[in-house]
Amino acid sequence: MATLSKEKGYNRWLVQWVNPLTKKQQKKRFKNKPEAEAVYKIWVKTEALASSGFDNGQINKLLGINTNMTIGDIFEWHYENYSKRSSKKTDTHYKLIFKAFKDAYGEKTPVSAINTLTINKQTGINIFIADQEKKGNSQTTINNYLSRGKTVFDRAVTKGMINKSPITKDDFITITEYVRVKKAWSDQEVVDILTSKQIPMYYKEVFILMVLTGMRLSEICGKNDKKMADGKVYDCGFTWDDVYWDEKAIIIKEKSQYGIKPSYLPITALGIAILRKWRDEDPPEEIYGKTRNRPVPFTDRHIINVVKKISAISGVSFTVHDIRRLSGQRIVELTGSLIKAKKLYGHSNVAITEKSYVAYKNKDKIELAEILADDVKKIISNHF
Repeated sequence: MATLSKEKGYNRWLVQWVNPLTKKQQKKRFKNKPEAEAVYKIWVKTEALASSGFDNGQINKLLGINTNMTIGDIFEWHYENYSKRSSKKTDTHYKLIFKAFKDAYGEKTPVSAINTLTINKQTGINIFIADQEKKGNSQTTINNYLSRGKTVFDRAVTKGMINKSPITKDDFITITEYVRVKKAWSDQEVVDILTSKQIPMYYKEVFILMVLTGMRLSEICGKNDKKMADGKVYDCGFTWDDVYWDEKAIIIKEKSQYGIKPSYLPITALGIAILRKWRDEDPPEEIYGKTRNRPVPFTDRHIINVVKKISAISGVSFTVHDIRRLSGQRIVELTGSLIKAKKLYGHSNVAITEKSYVAYKNKDKIELAEILADDVKKIISNHF
């Protein structure tokens, strides 16, 4: 029998049920009651119909949905029947789409419940869009994810796995919708973050390292292993093995649909000092927990959580991608050159830099990294 309850000691709701169609016991936790109630009601109806003698097909027909198919079920079905037979690049892309939907809704959420869910005042597919916005993804990237997701769900409808796709053409972002205001940093905001006594030093160090490099989230975080033609497996992002201690630089293996793009990124003596500290010292338990996991390689969720905590403590509203914008903005302000910001970002032309942000050769990169390092050290020294 399906149950809905608030867990003692936690600000969350628990839905438990035995799927009468699969006979499997399942449960899922939710951060708010409306979200939990949407899933709970589906299973109450399913149980009532099953107890009255209706079979799987009859229940689906009466409810107009395929109640026992979760997000995880559909993407697993799609992998076994479609994507694993595709090219490795296509298969990897669908795995990223699955991760994106799992992050937004949860793997065990029924597909039929997506359009009735409400999280932080966002409903249905807008929950997915809002989650992607928080991760700093562009409108083009979000629409690409929605398109791939729609392909998966449409195939499931065609094959009778579900009765209706949760994604329609109306859900896609148009030019006039969901336009993010690009953040322009004030000097005081940077000062408040770097000099705050309430923000743990490790959080500041993560912030500084990202400012020094101007890295994207996908570049700094190891997300997937990629097997190359030579048989070697490369981890996207960077690990301890990718730190060039003597050269004061790191090598980034960028995760991209176009393959691996190694990038040489000088991080100066300041960046190397931060990495050496992380490598050699025991991190505080209150930050990492009792497992004391080392912060390299990073994960995207770890970085996002750190940025959220910095923002909450400092009162400065910003995303992970806004740190990249800060790097370009400071380079323009300190050098007066948009061309140099283009070199920092690695854009193909300056129009992309001008449109997307404000905001080489290895020698040029070293010069830019030193400018940013001097700027950070100057801010810190002037307030202590």
